[in-house]
Amino acid sequence: DPHEEGMRRVFAVEHSGLAQSTLVYFPEVFTGVMERWPGPRRLAWSASELHARCAERRPTATLFTSGSVVHPAADLCVRLGATRVELFGADFALCGGRSHAPGAAWGRAVTAEEAGAWVLDVRGARVPSLPNLVGYLRDFERYLARHPEVEWVQRSRHGAAIACARSTEAA
Repeated sequence: DPHEEGMRRVFAVEHSGLAQSTLVYFPEVFTGVMERWPGPRRLAWSASELHARCAERRPTATLFTSGSVVHPAADLCVRLGATRVELFGADFALCGGRSHAPGAAWGRAVTAEEAGAWVLDVRGARVPSLPNLVGYLRDFERYLARHPEVEWVQRSRHGAAIACARSTEAA
């Protein structure tokens, strides 16, 4: 997240384990994150035109992204050799009438009338969403379909059903 507000909560937690944790980041990350991160850091690129030009000068990994932070996180799991990935908070819907999970910096209330779109949850019920979230879901499902070697497990019962992911209907 290139905005300070979006990253403030990263540093509002206990940092003792971060010195051993690697931060994988896109170059747009808020500079304060880079200045304060105590552990190793690894640059990644997206497939955007801007990043492609930069990658010519500084080659490194390119992670899949299409609008959601879930995308590069899942791609990183695949690249690290994961055979099972559990998806928590990959809702692509307005769970509880909110645009983001509780506590997220950019979260806001959105009514079903304002949403403008809907998706089916794991039980087949319609849940409100936003057009951009529906697009992120579509692109994510296409990505998962390209990686059948990974067992994708959806742990939320409140968000959109994700094709190619097995649902456990966790709370």
